[in-house]
Amino acid sequence: RALFKYYHSSRNHEILRYIDFHIFGVSLWKFIVGNLVIKNRKALWEIINYLAANMSTITILKELELGKDSFKRFEVLSLFELCKTIVANAKFPAATSLYLAAFMDLRSKEDESRALQFCAARTIFVDIAKEYLEEIESDHLLAIRLELPTDINYLNILDIGLKFELDDFLEFHRLQPIFTTMWREFEYLSPERAFHTKGTGSYEFAFWLLVTHPNRFYYTPMGLFVTECAFYVMYLSVFTFFIWDQTYPYHEPTPAEYLLWIFNGGFIVYEIQEMSFRGGEYFTDLVNYWDIFISLNWCVLLVMRVYSIQYPEDWVVYFPNPVDGSYYNVVDEVSTRATPFFVWYTTLFAIQCVLLWTRLLSKLQRSNFLAPLIQMILDMLYDILKWVMLLAIFVCAFVFALHYVIAGDLNHHQRWSEAAQLQQQYQTAYQNVNFTAEEYESEYIPPLDSPSSIFLYVIQTLLGQQEWELIASDHAEYGPIFFSEDRARIIDMLIIAFSILGAILLLNLLIALMASTYERVRFRSYIRVNFFRAQNTYEIVNRVALMPPPLNVVVFMVCILWLFLEAMVEFCSCCQWTFSVDQLNPLNYSLSERSRAKKHRIKNNLKKEEKNAAAKRKQKKR
Repeated sequence: RALFKYYHSSRNHEILRYIDFHIFGVSLWKFIVGNLVIKNRKALWEIINYLAANMSTITILKELELGKDSFKRFEVLSLFELCKTIVANAKFPAATSLYLAAFMDLRSKEDESRALQFCAARTIFVDIAKEYLEEIESDHLLAIRLELPTDINYLNILDIGLKFELDDFLEFHRLQPIFTTMWREFEYLSPERAFHTKGTGSYEFAFWLLVTHPNRFYYTPMGLFVTECAFYVMYLSVFTFFIWDQTYPYHEPTPAEYLLWIFNGGFIVYEIQEMSFRGGEYFTDLVNYWDIFISLNWCVLLVMRVYSIQYPEDWVVYFPNPVDGSYYNVVDEVSTRATPFFVWYTTLFAIQCVLLWTRLLSKLQRSNFLAPLIQMILDMLYDILKWVMLLAIFVCAFVFALHYVIAGDLNHHQRWSEAAQLQQQYQTAYQNVNFTAEEYESEYIPPLDSPSSIFLYVIQTLLGQQEWELIASDHAEYGPIFFSEDRARIIDMLIIAFSILGAILLLNLLIALMASTYERVRFRSYIRVNFFRAQNTYEIVNRVALMPPPLNVVVFMVCILWLFLEAMVEFCSCCQWTFSVDQLNPLNYSLSERSRAKKHRIKNNLKKEEKNAAAKRKQKKR
């Protein structure tokens, strides 16, 4: 407090030079911020800017995060000047500028009244980061600088840009050749190779690399992605053939079904492997939740399939023998398909069919043609969710209104059965009525007496597919009137009102929302697509190159065989002999012709040295 009073009275910076910021910096920062919350003074901002210029960058950024609630009360301009001071005195100014851009982006989402000001500050800090990187003339040095860890939690520039989804930064023109080369080359930081400027959508180079150097092709991000797509299409083709063949649990397993379950095992094992390698990062990707649900569904279906084979008598229906009351060994397929077990089994397979086919969209997000449309659909989901919430209010209102007015009287089968009983009981009352219950049984009308059936009818009304006969009144010639003309008119008016609100107003509102969203995100979607490409490329470069399903099953089998043979060799030779992995390592075998030539020279030199050593030993013996 004495320090602040002295500084406020004299405005002398000399006293701040004698402070050890490593010891007292954080305490002084918190004290100044606490006073700024009470009273906004220029002297306090001068002190806090001085602290930002002399304290370590990571300490200042941590204090900004911890005191973000306090900074909500300050002017955006003052906070912006403070952040500029932090960037100007940072050890890694480009990374710090991006981190502060993400900080401003978060403030814009929390403070909607000043969102435009925070967004403008975010754009300025992104431009500052671009200016710092623009000063690096060499693309190779720029690529090294992008992957150099900084003092901000050891994150590099690309980590910060991808973690906080700074998509406008990834549109920087200097980054496009780097990501293109990273996508196509295994050793993209080699100064002997120039960076590619051609877009990542060209696969001519991939085909050439696949033909000439297949191992090198696989270890590039492009090769791994193409392999994943090809294997997934193979997996989806086997699954689709199984669905098309209509193999059901009361059938004997076919070769296609055995192949499908082997592929399913590879899919599940791959997800377990990826989860173990990536840890908590695995759950940051939305597609992985899709894969988890697919894997769990396959496990449930496997248990049901094994149960259907082991215990068919518990659920399969056979044709009865009318002579002795026994059953033939012939399946009654019609009756079996009506059992609850069959219904649940086919329902889970239907869900799996939807999940596997829609998962194909994740592989198309790098496509120049379809990726913007997929991104637009994702951006429209939020508007659709708001529209569904609005629709739910109107649907609930009309469902309960119709349910109360109908009062269960639109169950035609029950109504006519009761009328038949009344005719038998009171025959004298209906002597002039030509009524028989059998006439109605030939013309079945679906009931409309429960909330669930009324809900379905309301949804049909929303889509304009309702049947007016279901809510028509009774006729006098068919017996007692359960549903009168007056109640039918009330129901008609309610349905007409919902048709106006739902089919006309709400559906057109949804179309207008989607049209406005389309216009708003049309240009932004291409930026998001480029961001996804950069994110996908960077993730593939930095993750373990696991063999994708379903052919990873072959890799597991070869691995088990390899370990068994290696154990046998070591056991039989008393650990004197083992297999040489270097002889089978694909990287050392085919990354480049130069590496193979270098290996050959080293082997020749070793052989010459061994010969010279043997000759010297012979001379010594002589």
